[in-house]
Amino acid sequence: MDKHLKSTQIKGTAASRGKARGIARIVKNPRQAKKLKAGDIAVLPISKLAFLPANRRPIAGFVVDEGGITCHIATVAREMKKPCLVGTKNATKVLRDGDKVEIDSQKGIIRILK
Repeated sequence: MDKHLKSTQIKGTAASRGKARGIARIVKNPRQAKKLKAGDIAVLPISKLAFLPANRRPIAGFVVDEGGITCHIATVAREMKKPCLVGTKNATKVLRDGDKVEIDSQKGIIRILK
């Protein structure tokens, strides 16, 4: 069975509190940041500012495989008042580009919505 279908929930550490729903956009390298649109959830392998679009589009939230509450993306998320989960370890592998997801950083989870 496809790993994507087995898991509808991913856990992480809350780096910025809040809830958001949006389309997951997997950004595996800085060149892919241009595909992020307003309302998307940025799903990143590591916490580097280069992974964010230069014009700071109003992204709905952030999910990062690696990093902690003091990483670059966590700081940006708090400044933007957007939910952010870090340290998920596998979000870029479990989520697919275009999945509708919900971040609930109060509970430290990302849910894949149907």
